[in-house]
Amino acid sequence: MKYIKLFISIILFLTFSCEEYKNPMHEFEYGLGNDYQIYQKILIEKFHDTEYYVILKDSTEFIEISNHQISSMKDRIPELSDETLDKYFLKNNHSRKLNNISNIDFYIFDSDYQYDKENTVLVWLSEIGYNASETQAIVAMGSIYAALVGEGILFFLKYENGRWEIKNEYPLWIA
Repeated sequence: MKYIKLFISIILFLTFSCEEYKNPMHEFEYGLGNDYQIYQKILIEKFHDTEYYVILKDSTEFIEISNHQISSMKDRIPELSDETLDKYFLKNNHSRKLNNISNIDFYIFDSDYQYDKENTVLVWLSEIGYNASETQAIVAMGSIYAALVGEGILFFLKYENGRWEIKNEYPLWIA
């Protein structure tokens, strides 16, 4: 009888310890495709060696670009197509929940962060506008450091040699 109780206890322990919700690997759904390659590129470029704790918004956010900024951007980035800009504005009419971004371990989504804002940088990303052939893209990023100062940047990227490269950064705002 003693062994039967021990056997049942072991079976119950193994059964409950193997439930899907307890396996942390099931919690991570990584984003795929060009969007996530670009998000990865930008976040690594800007924050890979930061001293701040990076808190990423769970969803994309629209970052306003004024007509003056568009005109200035076109002068500064002559290869930026109108089509890419138009797609940026079309796609940013709604927000989309972000999945985890692969190969980055230095951020946490804001819904998972429970602490104070000291030594943190809150980051949000826009939807990405592409040209029809998906060889160029623009995406905006906003960031606020320790809830005090921040910046908005528009990134212009080109797809070259099988990967996305940041070709230009355009400042949108400083706070």
